[in-house]
Amino acid sequence: MLIKRGKLYEVPPSDGRDIKDLFLYAVERGIGQIVDSKGIPKNKWTPNTLANAISEIDHPDASVDLRTVQYWFDSKNKRNVSTTNCRWLAQVFGCGSPDEISDWQTALLSARRVFIEGRNREDGSTSFEGKERRRVEPADVTRDIGSSTEITKRGFSEKSDVQHSGSDGVDGYQSTHAHNERDEVRDTSIQPPKVVRKRQISAQLEVLFADPVTPSVVVWFWLTGILFLAAVLGVLSVTYTTPDGTNKQVGYIWSPSWIIHDLVLLPFFLMTVSRTINFWKTDARTLFLNGGRRRPHEGWLEKVSSLSILLWLAIAISVFFVFLLQWVGGYLIPILRNELGNIAVSWPIIILARPDIMSVGAALSLSGIYIFFAALVFFFLNAGFVFLYAVWSDFSDLCRRNSNMISADDAAKLRFVGFRLVENIFLGTILALWISTSIKLYAMYLSVSSKDILTWLYTDFIQVFENSEQQENIIVGYSLSQFSTIIFTSVIAGVFLYIYFSAKALLDDGGDFSERYAEKYAPWGKWLTVVVLLLVNFLSVGQVRGFSLLLLLSIVVTAYCVLTHPGRNFDLDQRHHGNSPAEQ
Repeated sequence: MLIKRGKLYEVPPSDGRDIKDLFLYAVERGIGQIVDSKGIPKNKWTPNTLANAISEIDHPDASVDLRTVQYWFDSKNKRNVSTTNCRWLAQVFGCGSPDEISDWQTALLSARRVFIEGRNREDGSTSFEGKERRRVEPADVTRDIGSSTEITKRGFSEKSDVQHSGSDGVDGYQSTHAHNERDEVRDTSIQPPKVVRKRQISAQLEVLFADPVTPSVVVWFWLTGILFLAAVLGVLSVTYTTPDGTNKQVGYIWSPSWIIHDLVLLPFFLMTVSRTINFWKTDARTLFLNGGRRRPHEGWLEKVSSLSILLWLAIAISVFFVFLLQWVGGYLIPILRNELGNIAVSWPIIILARPDIMSVGAALSLSGIYIFFAALVFFFLNAGFVFLYAVWSDFSDLCRRNSNMISADDAAKLRFVGFRLVENIFLGTILALWISTSIKLYAMYLSVSSKDILTWLYTDFIQVFENSEQQENIIVGYSLSQFSTIIFTSVIAGVFLYIYFSAKALLDDGGDFSERYAEKYAPWGKWLTVVVLLLVNFLSVGQVRGFSLLLLLSIVVTAYCVLTHPGRNFDLDQRHHGNSPAEQ
């Protein structure tokens, strides 16, 4: 008798017993049950508890009908157990350990063959014996359910006209070859193609965001194209005269948006998202899936698929709100009507203040390409936060689902993983907040009468110390970017605060792993304070006198957080000051 992951385990007997005897042997001895401090199972296997244990297996098709399980417990019943359900039973009796699951799967499938061979001898039938033996060759006894599915599918035609006797893969025995053939055919529906089609768009986006290079290359490609076009049209550095006579600079290279977030912050944000996804689905998630049921990323794709509506929403908002609505309302109509209205002059619509710069067609093309790039940036940011939320949601779901089956050593590692995930989400949050702030900073600059953005910031800074009452003259009413950044910043704040408080409840405030992780490794106060500071900084830009001081403070704090960010090392076995939560 052994203890595996807090459960009772025994090596399956190899005395040639059939599936009925092997199953009853396992449930009577309580194999797979959680044990107490003395190694005694806390509960007994019943049809209800066994059905619940199977339904808790981390696989979308892991379920069994209660009536079917009741048949298994009935020693007088002559129903067999399907190969699919043998694999589910192996997960339970194997206690979540890869080698033990493989041993029990081999034993159960071999016992199932003994059961069928015994039936065939009783009926004087041997024509199916060879087929059944081929079903339990080593290729069928596999840790990857999908692989065995394909093998079984090749063995039989899908045109069988035999009716199904249940929906869970367990069949009643009749001494006909068609019935035995039906038993195998119904085991092939483990992963229906319909699921793959439903999650196709989400899976493709997951591949894109998991790539640490491609999204950044796309951003730099569009940025290079816009810079080249702006240079050709002569709007890299261009001025116009405001109503109060100021020669105002609105050239593209004077915009902090392309210097700050297009070149640096957005690629850094995308790389942070990619690193978090790959760390979780490839390395950290295996701590929950060491039962050998399937590749660790498959369950992750199921989580991503469940959030596909949010990805579609990010696409829809980017296309219809950021691109179409903003371009038509803020650029297309004013250029065609040659009326600026109350929209701030910027380099894409400089034609309205300087008709000599470019033609109408060039202005429409430039503004369209620019707004499409802005929509692309908006999509990358929102979809990136969807994937960050998906990572945390998957982690918290698996923690709660497996909390009573996690050993002390693994619990320490899992809490360390949770801390690292939140820390990277925090890094992504402050990067995204600075992207919003840089966009709003330029939008607010366009509404004042300073000759350039540096002069505007310097004037605001010295006004605080000189106690001057001078205020910048407002030129126009608004910039559309002011409204889009408010919406995006609200999304950022909402996602981070949700993850922050749920993580604190799970990992610190009486959560499952709070006792196994040193308090000093969870700077909850720092994370919340920095995010609140950046939110206040965003709201104050161009709205209050002296906002440049808060802007400077926020830059210093952010630089400190980025440079001291310890999440760059994702080694699960690293030791911090001799008291690592991952210490074995």
